[in-house]
Amino acid sequence: MIERLSQFCKHYQLHSKSLGRFRFTIKNDIDFNYLVILDIFYIDGKPVLHLVDEAISYNAAIFLKDMFAKTVWNSVRKCWIDTYLGPPDYFIYDAGTNFSSKEFKQNTCMISIEVCEVPVEAHNSIGKVERYYTSLRCSYEIIQEELKDEKLDKEIILQMAVKAVNDTANPKGLVSTLLVFGVYSRMILYDVSTSTMMKRVEAVRTAMKEIREIYVRKSIQDVLGFRNGSVIYDILNLPFNLMVQI
Repeated sequence: MIERLSQFCKHYQLHSKSLGRFRFTIKNDIDFNYLVILDIFYIDGKPVLHLVDEAISYNAAIFLKDMFAKTVWNSVRKCWIDTYLGPPDYFIYDAGTNFSSKEFKQNTCMISIEVCEVPVEAHNSIGKVERYYTSLRCSYEIIQEELKDEKLDKEIILQMAVKAVNDTANPKGLVSTLLVFGVYSRMILYDVSTSTMMKRVEAVRTAMKEIREIYVRKSIQDVLGFRNGSVIYDILNLPFNLMVQI
């Protein structure tokens, strides 16, 4: 009866939902250390190996002495495989990098890691790997500027930047450190209000504040870039039995 009335009801036809297709997306229920994204970028002219877990965006980074495949593989083992839960199931990386070398693929195959290369031609993969190190680079530059009088080693500054990124809530409101280890950063009981320690704390806080602003700007850009369907109000307001051109 309702279907029959809807065929003759003017208001129903005017305000009803437009025709469309039923769509849904099936996502894999992946955990930490299932798929790790690899990339190499430069800070102060030095190559940095950057690893990001796709499931919870947990970061790890280390400076590279050179760009040989053996050095890259040993660095991957040092800062991820031998540090956390062992080898992941998949490594994903951009095309044309050192990860495409035969030696690197042989090393991953020996410990049952499958490698996936992001094709250059895929329009939807542009920036899929590069988008992760924007916050890390920003955090590094802030801490380096805040602690320029301390003359700290670049590796120490890099690890402070990595921790600042991991301890900051991502756009989904999740803290990577809490998801991986089950606890947040430990609070100390004693007063360590020395000048050096206070400078480092303030530098990390400044970096985390900037990272939050980056996440907010990214969320706003995603919302502004979202496009709805076609505007059909004019079509719905057309009178019945009107001649149209097809």
